[in-house]
Amino acid sequence: MTFKKPKILYFTDCFIFGGCEHVLANLINNKKINEQFKIIYSYRYSHLYQDVVNKKFGPDVQKKPLFLLNFSTSLYRLGLSQNRKLIKKSISLIILIIKKTKLLSLVNFLQIFILLRRIKPDILHINNGGYPAAENCRIAVFSARFAGIKRIVFGVHNLALKQKTILEKYQDSFINKNVSYFITASKTARLKLIENRKFDKNHVLQIYNAITHPEVIIDKLNLMKAFNIENNKFIIVEVALLTKRKGQIHLLNAIKKIRDIDEEIFNNIFVFFIGDGEDRFNLESYAKKHNLEKNTKFLGYRSDYMDFINAADIFILPSIQYEDMPLVILSAMSLMKTIISTQLAGIMEEIRHNQEGILLKPNELDKLSESIIKLYKDAEFCKKLGINAYQRYIKIFDSKSIISEYIKLYKKLIEEKDF
Repeated sequence: MTFKKPKILYFTDCFIFGGCEHVLANLINNKKINEQFKIIYSYRYSHLYQDVVNKKFGPDVQKKPLFLLNFSTSLYRLGLSQNRKLIKKSISLIILIIKKTKLLSLVNFLQIFILLRRIKPDILHINNGGYPAAENCRIAVFSARFAGIKRIVFGVHNLALKQKTILEKYQDSFINKNVSYFITASKTARLKLIENRKFDKNHVLQIYNAITHPEVIIDKLNLMKAFNIENNKFIIVEVALLTKRKGQIHLLNAIKKIRDIDEEIFNNIFVFFIGDGEDRFNLESYAKKHNLEKNTKFLGYRSDYMDFINAADIFILPSIQYEDMPLVILSAMSLMKTIISTQLAGIMEEIRHNQEGILLKPNELDKLSESIIKLYKDAEFCKKLGINAYQRYIKIFDSKSIISEYIKLYKKLIEEKDF
């Protein structure tokens, strides 16, 4: 008798393949999960997203792209463009008016409903960047309920915002009743989901993020040769969406301040910015205006970002808000890198100040230059923080134990009798 694997449909709606999408990739590509469950992967199609999907997932992954109606990709590209502010505002206003009609929501509800009725998954696992975040992730709960799907896992990968309207209150009430379990990576994200959205605390679980990062292909020596950079340079790497909340402007400002404090250190520092986003033009303009171009390079999105983290003397993520448990910090920890970041949510669960890295308050990033200089001058302390970060990564963020928690949750849902 052939064992019939329970089906899990993973659903996400994101215009670019960001951090929380990597969480999803780790689950979908995991061998143990695939041995015990039949995996289907559904997402909103866009060229930006599909390009990464083609690289990250092999032909064995059953993919179900949906042509969901959403303007976030258009708004993102608009943000990247150098059009005049008046044009941007006019287009954004037209998009807002169309969104208010809710016709797009109805069309998307039907698309997701039809998909679920056809596939009939035993578990629907929704992957959302935050909450409320992507509207289609919330719509998926409604589609699932009407399609008769009762086992729903809802991942929330950022801090939940407070309810703003009566409509949000009623939507949350429905979602709370119909989602089996919410998953957050950090304690702070769990508490915010309970406090700000009034979800049942007994059904909000915390499971740490885990990484199965790509192999390092090019070592530091050859990477520096490729970019014509002297191998003795002090390399700083930042990997993130180029957007205000990630705080890249503070890193640029810190490099500028280092020039004023100690020109010799400034001349020995080089910063790689990996990632793309609507703030790229402003950041590059700032670097040009303050003559930082010889010390910085903006490389856009790179699938080989691990090569750059591996080459780093320090890894910096100067986020100022809306951050949970960044996977890039776990990546840096796994490569024994010293980290400077900020005291936000799950970052404080990943590393501890002066033990595995340096954590600054988001409103005190004017001190970032001092932290960089400190690590530059004290090589022994810098190395110690990196070793401690690696040891903490091995002890707490081992992917095997974290994947096991997901498998236990899936099995519990399958075995529960009330379904």
